[in-house]
Formats: sequence, C-alpha cells, structure tokens
Amino acid sequence: MKRKSMALLFVLFLLLSGCVHPDKSSDRESPDVVYKYIGYVVKNKPDQLLVTAFSSNASSQSEAIWVRTQKQYGLGTKVEVEISGEIETSYPGQAAAKSIEMIKADSPQGADITAEYIVARALNHFKDSSVPVVKAVEYLSSEKLWRVTLFDDAQSNHSEHVLVFTQDGELNK
Repeated sequence: MKRKSMALLFVLFLLLSGCVHPDKSSDRESPDVVYKYIGYVVKNKPDQLLVTAFSSNASSQSEAIWVRTQKQYGLGTKVEVEISGEIETSYPGQAAAKSIEMIKADSPQGADITAEYIVARALNHFKDSSVPVVKAVEYLSSEKLWRVTLFDDAQSNHSEHVLVFTQDGELNK
C-alpha cells in the first residue's frame, strides 16, 4: 500500500511539473524594473497624459505612452516619466506613472519666451493629430523666430509640419 501511494505521488508530481512553463517567469518583467521616458506632454485628460518623444537614433524614431497620473501638466511641458510595472503594448502604450519630473525649459539667448510655451502653441495648431510628436524645436536668433517641426505618429506617412512663430509666440504666416 505504501509503495502504491509513493508511486502515485511520484506520477502526480511528474504530471504537475509538466504543466509548469519555465519560460513564463522570463516573459514577465520584474516589478522593480523601471522604465524612463523623456518627452513632451502632447495631450492631457483628467487622469492621463500622452507623452511622446522623438529620437533620430532609434529605429522606431518615436515613442508614445498614455501615462496614468493624478498630476496635471500643460501641453508642451517636457517631462521625465518613470514607470514601474507593466506597460500595455497598445499604441500608444499605457502605464501608471511611478513618478513624473518636469524638465525646466529655459529661454534661449535673445528669446523672450520658453520652448515649452512655443511647443504648446504649436500643439494647439496641430489639434487634429492623433499622436503628435515634436521632432524639433529651435530658436532662430538672427531672425527672432521659433521653428517647431511636428508629425502625427498615427499616420503611416509621417509627413512633417513645420510651424514658425514670431518672438512673441504668434504664428508667422
């Protein structure tokens, strides 16, 4: 009887161990893994921010993520977002923010306003975009003009839109 019980337990153990997927643990990210995103707040909702970033070095060239947070930041604010935990892989991605730090925008030499203000103005003129990405922000000191290059990452052609603003933030037509 004892031998039969031991044999039955052994067979049961083998069957149960065969149901475990050893790769399962490697598929999940450890909860202490922290992801950092640096980008612009391009859309905001009461409990979410859409943060996008452009990188000329990356193969995908842009990233976008809806970040769940109770903090509010204005359009055009450059932020560093730390995410700990799972990121939903939809596009844009979705995750809860562990922390968000605002990256202070300085005024370039000779400019009266900040890049943050100009990016916000550009985004207000680019409202129909689903996933706006700020590709470049530059102040042309010799001409006293701001140039902002954006594109909609939700569109496959990624056609760029260049908006030029005057020294006081008005669209230069």
